[in-house]
Amino acid sequence: MRIFIKFILLVFLFGISINAQTDRKKRGELIRKHCKSDKEKFCKDKEYGNIIKCLKNNKDSLSPQCKSILFEKIQKAPEERSSKEEFHKDRGKRIRENCKDDREKFCNNTKYGSIIKCLKSNQHQLSNKCKDALKR
Repeated sequence: MRIFIKFILLVFLFGISINAQTDRKKRGELIRKHCKSDKEKFCKDKEYGNIIKCLKNNKDSLSPQCKSILFEKIQKAPEERSSKEEFHKDRGKRIRENCKDDREKFCNNTKYGSIIKCLKSNQHQLSNKCKDALKR
């Protein structure tokens, strides 16, 4: 039984390791893709292990795409977004467009991060288009 538990633990840890390596590899591919011109412009004389450091040292001059990937504010290209990300982005847009009047009426003094909670707490008074936008 102990051997089986150790085996399961080992498989689990191996899976985590593979996933982390995949994420690093994917990030590396994104950096190569979106920072190619910045690398040529600012770091072409740098050795392989110093390119990221060089790019970060030139952060004020980098292209927006390179800067966002390099500093973990990854704005994925549309083909790289997951359906979940698309859903939340679209839902946010629907809420902003359809609940503007309701937000101003019921949640005008509410902080940005609490607007949906405020709208939901006033759901019985909201317009139909706002109620529909709030549905998941």
